[in-house]
Amino acid sequence: MKSESVSECLCLLGCAGEMEVSLLEEVENILRYRFRNKKLLEEALTHSSFLDGVSYERLEFVGDPVLSLAISNYLFLAYPDLDPGQLSALRAANVSTEKLARVAVRIGLHRFVRHSAPPLVDKVERFVDAVKLEIHPVAHGGSVKAPKVLADVVESVAAAIYVDVNFDLQTLWVVLYLFIRIHHQVYVFRMLVFLSFRSPFFFHHQPNLILCLLVITFITNNIYLLRG
Repeated sequence: MKSESVSECLCLLGCAGEMEVSLLEEVENILRYRFRNKKLLEEALTHSSFLDGVSYERLEFVGDPVLSLAISNYLFLAYPDLDPGQLSALRAANVSTEKLARVAVRIGLHRFVRHSAPPLVDKVERFVDAVKLEIHPVAHGGSVKAPKVLADVVESVAAAIYVDVNFDLQTLWVVLYLFIRIHHQVYVFRMLVFLSFRSPFFFHHQPNLILCLLVITFITNNIYLLRG
């Protein structure tokens, strides 16, 4: 028996014509954003296999670098003491296919992808089932490889919002930040490991900082679990 989320996704398999207004509004509710141009959202949810509509490929072309830039800006401001290598590692954890595909599943975007490719359904179903069993955020790897289509849709939706707000990157980020969920704890954990090897006396001399880092890790991880 297929899960409820994938069954809902099947409803959009091969559906002809324009998407129903109710479906678009449901996606808008998920995003907490109302599109001025609904066609942009419809395009962002349309896979290239779906012949009766414009695919998301052009939007994905914009969404990939724009999402990366928006996250880069955020990390640059949030972590003023990190060097470029550390910032790049943290950005990579937040724009990976694995991370973005999980964003699509967590907020339910996978249920609204229009396509005419039945094999996608099985791939998405197995991935959704695997994600449900995860108890911690996953930026890379995972028991089931993330279907690229899911990450593509997140990038395309980001681009659709970006175009709809007249290419205002700051306004885009205000919308994205609500559901992207930056992986802060990836860096915090690596910092703890790095410091423990860098100086064997660090934990003894900096107990307050260590406690602060552990609290940040605990809070961000539990926010993820409570909201997931």
